[in-house]
Amino acid sequence: AQYQRYEKMGAKILKYPVEKDKTDGELALQYCRERGFDNIIIIGFAGGRLDQQLANIFLLEYAFRNGITAFIKEPGLEMGIIEREKVFFQKIGAGLSLISLDEKVTGVTITGCKYLLKAGSLLRYKTRGISNIIEQEKAVITVEKGLLLYILNNDMSSFSAIR
Repeated sequence: AQYQRYEKMGAKILKYPVEKDKTDGELALQYCRERGFDNIIIIGFAGGRLDQQLANIFLLEYAFRNGITAFIKEPGLEMGIIEREKVFFQKIGAGLSLISLDEKVTGVTITGCKYLLKAGSLLRYKTRGISNIIEQEKAVITVEKGLLLYILNNDMSSFSAIR
């Protein structure tokens, strides 16, 4: 029923076999890459099974490595990749978590947030970048080497313990 609604709005619906070697998300990104799209907003990726959620989050890296800027957006939630710099404007009070996609991300600087960092390192197997709060009109994350996943959470009910 949901597909029919989108078809009526002019969306192209691609159908694949249930049994396949790639997820629907990867096939969608591959489709976009083959057609030269370089900026994509992904919706409907954050729910469902945990394995599917993790695979979908890592598809942000697939997009990045294929020259595509991609973001996952859901109500109150945004996820994306930071390679060099990401600036957040007018997000005061939003929760911000940073997760290393490489074993070690170095030269990480965080400004405009509750917990600041200057040229520090974030490790994939440690939780140092989790549960920060944006406190200024402009928050900036810079990275010298490595890739970070950022999770911007505008629904602060899950962050209430750190306020």
